[in-house]
Amino acid sequence: TYWVKGYGFSINYEMSCLLFEDLVGATARAAARVAAGQSELAEPPLRGTFRFAHAETLLPLIARLGLFHDENGREMLRADADPASPEVAARHWRAGSIAPFGANIAVVLWSCPGEGMAVQILHNELPVPPPRTLCHKPGMAGDMTLCPLADFESTVADLLGCDFHDLCSL
Repeated sequence: TYWVKGYGFSINYEMSCLLFEDLVGATARAAARVAAGQSELAEPPLRGTFRFAHAETLLPLIARLGLFHDENGREMLRADADPASPEVAARHWRAGSIAPFGANIAVVLWSCPGEGMAVQILHNELPVPPPRTLCHKPGMAGDMTLCPLADFESTVADLLGCDFHDLCSL
């Protein structure tokens, strides 16, 4: 899956740009409602935005988010790589663990008293430290899985603005 749905070729994860933009947009809209004090006033109160998909959609999004990235993945996941090498055994990209049946990604918006809002990424219901592609200054409220909202928004800004039709045209 590394070569077909993961980091092997940039088109694999770039094609998830619309889903990524929807995820970032939903987070921004929720943050605006919280900042305006409207989280409980909306009719009905908005508790989340949900999207459902198969692993074939989640794996490119996971790569787009920068999760489970191996710096030298292109070398260690080639056909001629030694599967018994410690480097290959310690790799992060393992499709069976990343996208088992029922896999999911969540972006949680937290309001931390005295510190502002923070974003947390959950993979299969477990918090994961945000990669540098999403957050430059993790560690809000003493939790290394929390990223200040302003840092998240400024960091992902460079990843927004894709032209899906241009990207996927022949």
